[in-house]
Amino acid sequence: MEKLLIKLYFNNLESIEQIYNKKYSHISLEEFYELLCKNIFETDCSMILKEIDFESNRKLINSKTIPQFSQFSHGSFELIKILSSVDFLEFNYISLGKIFLENNKNDGAYRKYGENHVKLASLLGYVTFSKSFNFKINSYGVFINELDANFRDNINRKNILRIPIVSHILKEASFKEVSIYEILKKSSDLSESTIKRRASSIKTLLKEVQKLNDISIAEAIGRIYEL
Repeated sequence: MEKLLIKLYFNNLESIEQIYNKKYSHISLEEFYELLCKNIFETDCSMILKEIDFESNRKLINSKTIPQFSQFSHGSFELIKILSSVDFLEFNYISLGKIFLENNKNDGAYRKYGENHVKLASLLGYVTFSKSFNFKINSYGVFINELDANFRDNINRKNILRIPIVSHILKEASFKEVSIYEILKKSSDLSESTIKRRASSIKTLLKEVQKLNDISIAEAIGRIYEL
């Protein structure tokens, strides 16, 4: 394990591009992604969690970094598969919502669904926002999309630990029982109804992390309650 790379990547203090430009520009960007994914794949979740600074991580928690979504796959591998094959200048939240939802919804519902799942993909590191366009898949997302399915799924689930609220809750649960609802209440100014919806999304993310079969993480998740 390249400890520094894991530490930089999962603490979110710098973007993936900044990490590459400052520390790894002596190799190609594709070689960097290969190195990064190899290290993520070979590092257990519990080891990754140890490299995340608790105080710095807590400062990153706000309404923008607390996800709300319906299906994890729609904000990860299914989404980047779609985005890798469309013209981002002609594609928007409504376009995405229409792919994932039933045909009898209105544009507002399509837009909200698309936006929520793009935001999740952004927190995972796969999507870039800009003033000149709504969103587009970035080069890292393209790289992830081309990985073998089993390798990709492992990376996808470990990338959930890049979401500050998730790693914060797991760290808290390493030594005591915790309530997602109560932590969200203390960490944000979200309304009670919104907190409940986002608590459900976080519970879904924790279930995805649990599929990696890390014993320490599974024990921590056993101490986490939604409300």
